[in-house]
This record gives sequence, structure tokens and C-alpha cells, in this order.
Amino acid sequence: MPKRPIKPDDLLKIVFVGAPQLSPDSSRILFSRKHINDKNKYITNLWTVDLKGATTQWTSGENGDGHGRWSPDGSQIAFISGRDKPGAQFYLIPSNGGEAHKLSSLPEGSVSGFKWSPDGKHIAFIFRESHPDWTEKAGKEREEKGLSTPARELDSLWYRLDGDGYFLSQRHAVYLLDVATGRHRMLYNAGTIDGYSFDWSPDSQELAIAHSIAKRPLADPADEQMFRVNLQGEAWMLEQLPHGGMSAVCWSPDGNWIAWAGFEEPEGGWDARNTQAFVAPSGGGAYKCLTDKQDYCMAAAMLGDSKEAAFDASLRWAPDSKSLFAEIGWHGESQLGQIDLEKGGVTLLTVGRGHINLGNVAKDGKIAVTFGDVLTLSEVGFIDTKSKNAEIKGLTHFNKDYHSKLLASEPEELWLDTPDGTKLHGWVMKPIGYASPKKYPAVLQVHGGPHAQYGWTFFHEMQVLAAAGYVVVYTNPRGSKGYGEGHTQAIKGDWGNKDWVD
Repeated sequence: MPKRPIKPDDLLKIVFVGAPQLSPDSSRILFSRKHINDKNKYITNLWTVDLKGATTQWTSGENGDGHGRWSPDGSQIAFISGRDKPGAQFYLIPSNGGEAHKLSSLPEGSVSGFKWSPDGKHIAFIFRESHPDWTEKAGKEREEKGLSTPARELDSLWYRLDGDGYFLSQRHAVYLLDVATGRHRMLYNAGTIDGYSFDWSPDSQELAIAHSIAKRPLADPADEQMFRVNLQGEAWMLEQLPHGGMSAVCWSPDGNWIAWAGFEEPEGGWDARNTQAFVAPSGGGAYKCLTDKQDYCMAAAMLGDSKEAAFDASLRWAPDSKSLFAEIGWHGESQLGQIDLEKGGVTLLTVGRGHINLGNVAKDGKIAVTFGDVLTLSEVGFIDTKSKNAEIKGLTHFNKDYHSKLLASEPEELWLDTPDGTKLHGWVMKPIGYASPKKYPAVLQVHGGPHAQYGWTFFHEMQVLAAAGYVVVYTNPRGSKGYGEGHTQAIKGDWGNKDWVD
């Protein structure tokens, strides 16, 4: 059967994959598989694939099962599911097969990520309980009594977020879940605004938690600090660290170091500056920046409509605690970089016109990833960092049928000279069946952010336009990430000038 051009409703045929996690013995990768059903609803379930490419589905249904994580001994998998309405709960499923059982009994609220303790006894997680006036139960009671909907009372600038809705005065906190009993308790809530980044100590006795201590975090200069918090909730702040931004916190396997991504200068926030990788002794003391000799940004996000978007840095310790792995966005590519702890600096381990998203790092040096390019939707694979060539080994082929039936336009790369000599990087996607010298209507795609980048990733929307007879042009004008701090800084305080020229 001949291939046909892509149509808008072909979006419904795409399989999305994300959150890859190698098992402790490196035999399987756990991941989330998402598709769209005939009711236009995203369906997410947990799957595994072994290193020979054999896949197994672990959960089913429309409950939104996701964020799966292996227990440290590999005997079970913890995940978050909405199957126990109205709120999400933690579930456990044996890794040798069997039925999942509910672990937690959380009130209605929002769970935002979790991590097993290395000894497997606890799960630390971020949770925000719903406002009592806006729970599902409260809504039903009002309906039964014929009461009107109450007004939303706002006492802070931080009261809603796209994709999160209205949370009003409710705030996230760090909680502990006892795996043996299923009991949960709030451990720590000293942050002055939502936003905790944390990791476990190797001995499972403490958490390193970074959060804002600014009195007015949306108005005052950034001031995020690192705290060590024991299992009783007692906290102490690490001394001599910068007053700036902190995210992607990770404690080294040998226990000696705590790394994070961020910036040193408090003025501003997430902006045109490069996000750098830092490290400090786990007991506090002089910190150092590991990535300031190169012009990479640790948070150069690549935009696309067929892959999971991530705007935070991704830092992972190597098993020997001598280096860190990171996603490096550069010139429309996303590569695996390795950062030397002693010497600093980033070495790119992968090459090619594509993108990767990092999962975890196994003890044998393998890294779980999802990957793709301009003509290939994301799939699951791994990178063996101890091999001579750190190539991506692809394991899944969920979108093989999609690509076998549909015609895609391959973008052509271009570099343009602007009036002041700045090089502008972009792509041109020609219509299916393009014939020169015929003229075609053109669409200029402009990305938001503005501190993000277009790149070498499959873009369904653009493919639909090309199939409909349009020339699609998309670029990374000044203000974009991935071309050095100067390129991004060029529009600071001056929107609509150089970016408009580009």
C-alpha cells in the first residue's frame, strides 16, 4: 500500500513513551506508554522492555498509571494511579508479575514526583492537599444542598498554574510514605513557595532538599538554599552556597557530594542566563561550578508536540561518583554529556541530529533513554556509557506502523546571516510533492518561551501543514537557548527588536 500524506487526526495514532527506568539488574526498562483512545482521552500505562526488545504490558485501563519506579532491590514497582478516585494514590506491583495493590491513603490532592529510599523502606514524595472548599466531596455536598459555588479567595500572587489549575493558598510539601505500613506523614514544608528539589542520602537517613527561602519569592531576588533533613524532619542549611537558583538535586553514590543545577546571581530567575551544574561537599563548604568554561545551558529545552517536554535540567551521577551525566541542548540537538567532577567541563558522548531524554543510570553504567529525530517518533532505548562508542541502542518500535503508512517531509537545515552578522539557525519543511519552480504559501512557526529551542524532533503539526501544501519555516531567533548565553541575552529588556529582525 502506498504511503499517504499526514492528516490532523493521525495524531490519534501516535504512541508516546516517557520516564524510562532501568531495573537494578539492568535486564529491563520500565517506561510509560501513552496513546489517545476513541474518546479523545490520553491513556497511560506501564510497560517494560528487555534488552533484546521484548515488551510486556504491566497495567491497563484508563486510570493514568504512570511515574513507575523500581524498588532498590528490584522486587517491586511503585507507581502513581488515579484508579482510586478522586485523588491519585501510590500502588505497588511485584516485578515478577501479579496484581497491583494500593499502598497509600492520601487525601484528595496532587502528587508531584517521588523517590525510593536506597534501603527500600520509604518513598519520599511531593504532595499538595486540595483546598477543602474545592474537593470533589465538597462539590457534591454543595450540589446536594443546592448551595452556590463559593468565590475563590486569593491571598498570594501564586494561586494558579497552567496544567495545574487553581490551588489558591494550598502549597506542596515533602512527605514520607512507609512502604511496610502504607502510612504517610508530612516531613518538611519550610519552602516559601511551591518548588522542592530533593534526593536521598545513600544511607537512607536524610534528604537533601533545595527550596526558596526568599520572603517574597515572586518579587524578591532568587534565593534558593540546600538543606539536609533527617527522617524526624530536623533540618540544617548547608553553608557557603550561592544565593541563586537550585534544581535537579542529586546526592553522589559515595555520599561525599551534592550536585545541583542553577545559577549564582540572585537577580532575575529562570531567564537568559545559562543554567550551570554545581557541586558542593555534602557536609557543606566551598562549592564549585563545573560547567562555566563552556557555553552550554543545562536547561536548554527542545520543543515538540510528539515528545515529553522538559524545561528543567537533568543531572545523574555516574556510579563511581567521579562524574555527572546531563542532557545538553545545542544547535537544535539534544545529546548526552558527561561532566568531570575534578576537572569540570562537558564532554559530549553522543552525536547525531536527534534528541534524547534521560532516565536513570544503572550500576553498570547503562542509561535508560527515549530518543527520536525529525522523521522518527520517540522510542525507548539505552546507552552503555562504558562502551567505546556511546551509541543509542533502540529497543521499542511502537510507531513503526505509523511511519510505514505515512509520508513525512524531511526538513532542510539552513543558516542565515542577519543584518548585524549574527547567524540564524533554522529549518525549511517543503510540501509533500514539492515541485520547483512552483510557488507555495508559507507558514512561519515562532516558538514561545522564548528561552527554548526548535530542533531535530518529529513535529506533527508542521508535518500536517507540509502535507496540506505549505512551506513551513521555523527558526531559533535570538532569545532561544542552544546557541550560547549571548544569543539568549540579546533580547533581555529588548523584546521585539533583534528577535523580530531574525
